[in-house]
Amino acid sequence: MPIEGAAPDHQVERVIGHAATTNHHPRRSAPRHERGVSAVEAAILTPLVLLVLFGLFEGALILHSDMTVAEMTGDGARTGAIARDDADADHQILQQIDATAAWFDRAAIERIVIWHAADREASPPPGCTSGPVASVPALACSVYGPAHLGLPPGALVCGWCPPDRDAGELLGVWVRFDYSSVSSLLDAVSIDHQTILPIEYDR
Repeated sequence: MPIEGAAPDHQVERVIGHAATTNHHPRRSAPRHERGVSAVEAAILTPLVLLVLFGLFEGALILHSDMTVAEMTGDGARTGAIARDDADADHQILQQIDATAAWFDRAAIERIVIWHAADREASPPPGCTSGPVASVPALACSVYGPAHLGLPPGALVCGWCPPDRDAGELLGVWVRFDYSSVSSLLDAVSIDHQTILPIEYDR
């Protein structure tokens, strides 16, 4: 039963509908100039973020390569110290270096020097670390390259040959590895490491 003085139903509906329409504010899209600024920011920041990521990745690879080269010289020197004056001592050293460098591109191992070190702080003579990859008997150093890693013992030409090595003498192993950038951010990086250990006595 209609209440006396109340507005008709159709008028109430119109008022409610008008209120709903009036209170509804559709979300406006961002102005065109704001969208343009966002696009410019993305264009500037994206290359910088990628550069940082590639730099971190490259740095991690260089660090891992450096640690592996250091391990190669350590393993090689220990093998040589134990092999003493065995005729195939250099072959054993090269085989151990090759095993430690399992994930390396062998062609990137530029040079391996096995030399008679004067003391634990000595470095191989410059004539052994530069120039042709060839052993130098006058400098008491055997010099090998990646091509020598797969050769049999009899095919190796030594400069400081195993029969000339005596227990207690210091045997040094020096390796140079050429790291090539995977992201083209860097030029080739040469990584050098060496380890010097005394040749063990017979037990």
